[in-house]
Amino acid sequence: MIMKLATVTSALISLGNIQAVLGAAVPYQKRTNGTCCGYVVTNRNNGYFRYKHEIDFSTLSSMDKVYQAGWEISDGWQAGGTNFETGQIPWASDDNVELIRGEGLRLKVPKQNAKAAKLSVAEVMFPDAFLGGVFEISAKMNTIPGTCMGMFSIHADGGFEKPLGWQDEQDIEMLSASMLQPTSLQPAGIQMINYDPKNGAKAYSSQAFPAGVDPSKGFHTYSIAWYPATSDSNTPRRTEMRLDGNMLNSPQYFPSVNPSVLILNHWTNADWRWSAGPPAQDAYMTIKKVTAYYDKPNKMATGTGILKQGSCSREQACKVTV
Repeated sequence: MIMKLATVTSALISLGNIQAVLGAAVPYQKRTNGTCCGYVVTNRNNGYFRYKHEIDFSTLSSMDKVYQAGWEISDGWQAGGTNFETGQIPWASDDNVELIRGEGLRLKVPKQNAKAAKLSVAEVMFPDAFLGGVFEISAKMNTIPGTCMGMFSIHADGGFEKPLGWQDEQDIEMLSASMLQPTSLQPAGIQMINYDPKNGAKAYSSQAFPAGVDPSKGFHTYSIAWYPATSDSNTPRRTEMRLDGNMLNSPQYFPSVNPSVLILNHWTNADWRWSAGPPAQDAYMTIKKVTAYYDKPNKMATGTGILKQGSCSREQACKVTV
């Protein structure tokens, strides 16, 4: 039996946290398009987007460079789902995010008291809110039992208190205990969930890693491609999730429609039905590189109007691949 919790990684991100993060990435470095007015991603359905953000954490010399690129390191708020049996919550600490030269940005879930009310975890957030895009990370995952690793987009204006109509969320999640082998409750490999923006209903899917692939032994790419109906940049289509460029068994329904933010995290809530843990030793998820082509929303809260094409046309845009 597969048990899917009603709350997954991002369900407890509060409205105040999202708004604070979007305005608090300091120091902030403006991202520019260089000589390109837009981008056509030829190996992702010729998706057309206006903005690019690319960062190779493995080449950076200090955390100052991470902040200067606009990334936010979560600190002092909940970063993952509540354990409803015990009331325990994952609590982000910037002490758990470290830059390792030659490797990347390392997100730690430390060995800790399994009975603690707040369990120390790690989380980082992409610099911009967006409305559609292709987002790819190169990452090395953890297989020490007791953690959950997440890459997901969530409505930029709301978290746990979000009203009906703001339930947007598109998740890739991996549980270290079932990364390579299924457990009695969870399938092996990658779990994917889309939430219906209207009412929070879920479309769920999962897929095992290919034979011979151990995501803790090296870096692999994970990606989410989102082509929303609320932008006229591209023909709307279902959310596409990939591993190393190969299409996964992505959810069939409920692509997001509202402006969203991208969050990467590594957490535990000690819930035996989901993350389990905390781990018996320090556990790490390492993010080497992030590449994104995306559109920015005209307004944070949509529902009125569609993001329209600007002065740049698809024909004028640079042709790129991820």
